[in-house]
Amino acid sequence: MAYDLEQLAVASWAHLCPFRVWSPVASGTIVHVIFDSLLFYFITKIEVTYTKKLGDCGTPFSSSKGRKKVKLAKLFDVCTVSRTDRETKLTLVFEHVDQDLTTYLDKVPEPGVPTETIKDMMFQLLRGLDFLHSHRVVHRDLKPQNILVTSSGQIKLADFGLARIYSFQMALTSVVVTLWYRAPEVLLQSSYATPVDLWSVGCIFAEMFRRKPLFRGSSDVDQLGKILDVIGLPGEEDWPRDVALPRQAFHSKSPQPIEKFVTDIDEQGKDLLLKCLTFNPAKRISAYSALSHPYFHDLERCKENLDAHLPPSQNSSEMNTA
Repeated sequence: MAYDLEQLAVASWAHLCPFRVWSPVASGTIVHVIFDSLLFYFITKIEVTYTKKLGDCGTPFSSSKGRKKVKLAKLFDVCTVSRTDRETKLTLVFEHVDQDLTTYLDKVPEPGVPTETIKDMMFQLLRGLDFLHSHRVVHRDLKPQNILVTSSGQIKLADFGLARIYSFQMALTSVVVTLWYRAPEVLLQSSYATPVDLWSVGCIFAEMFRRKPLFRGSSDVDQLGKILDVIGLPGEEDWPRDVALPRQAFHSKSPQPIEKFVTDIDEQGKDLLLKCLTFNPAKRISAYSALSHPYFHDLERCKENLDAHLPPSQNSSEMNTA
């Protein structure tokens, strides 16, 4: 159970009674992995501090909302460690998933991840993202380290520390998304919305085949240059007008065949990848549309009734209007 901030004043460790018999497994600065000997279950305990000043635009997303409908890391409980007028220190207790996608890819033996496994994981990832976007939530930090993989192959989205509920009026911050998964509009410090997550998905999709990042820049400008080396320099009409860095700062480049960088991907996979890695966010595919892409037509999971799933996300061009 998660508590509202008003309730946190009275929450205590007593609410963690199902987890009262703990055995430490691993610890970090703020994260502790422990084993509940009553439930025979690993859980992850995270210590965080909540301050009244958000220090960012937009409304923080509570991942406890609607978690029955999408695979998110389950939040078991929230309890107050201490509270002052300015801040509240919390302990969050999550289910423990023992590997993320980075670890999974590192452990996969040659010749790599089976293509059907990649397809299944991509479909799960897009369904989770469609759920977020249909509720106007931008994750803003999608990367392999924030995608958990269970022992049964389930994909779970994690780390919503940068997630925000999107508003057309808000000015979004530029320092979001780990550099290698950052969309061009973020690198250019332009306005952005849900399409930034689809760019990150494209980078992750390619990495599942390559088992290493597709674009490995050392700075915003270097990252943008590496992107343009692959997808080519876009036309003037696709370059954002509200940025300081002009299109003329880059040499004219033609798109390279994507199979040169991502081998073993079929024609439908290439098409989906390029739709995710479209420079102009208004032309980038949405998570909802991607779920109906022909790439997934032979996937058994696609035979589920999508009408009973979720309402469609708003059009990318509408969601990108700031």
